[in-house]
Amino acid sequence: LFLICLVFSHASPLPRDVGDKAVVELEGVDGKVTFTQVSETNIEADGIFKKGITENTPERYFVKLGPLAKKSFKDVGIKIVPPGTKPWKSTGQGLVKQIIGVEYEILHDDDVIASGIIKSA
Repeated sequence: LFLICLVFSHASPLPRDVGDKAVVELEGVDGKVTFTQVSETNIEADGIFKKGITENTPERYFVKLGPLAKKSFKDVGIKIVPPGTKPWKSTGQGLVKQIIGVEYEILHDDDVIASGIIKSA
């Protein structure tokens, strides 16, 4: 009985579902970003924008996830080919389950040019 109590009294981390996916459609840039849980703590974002990116100035275009600080295309590694971008991928810490329902925005300087709500895929 002591052994059973000892084993079940220790908290264990909740398993993360590697392979979980979420997606956001972005009409203003005719684009889509797919988020995939690639490990217990990391998400890969995979996207392309087909219009609305008119200048090859990656330091003036940004992605923004909910309340987090915006990140420039340059910092994320998004290559611009007006009127859009090349397909791109970026990996960072997070959980797909926690970003479902969160707003994702594309900005030019401080102006939102596209936004959408992330949905389960």
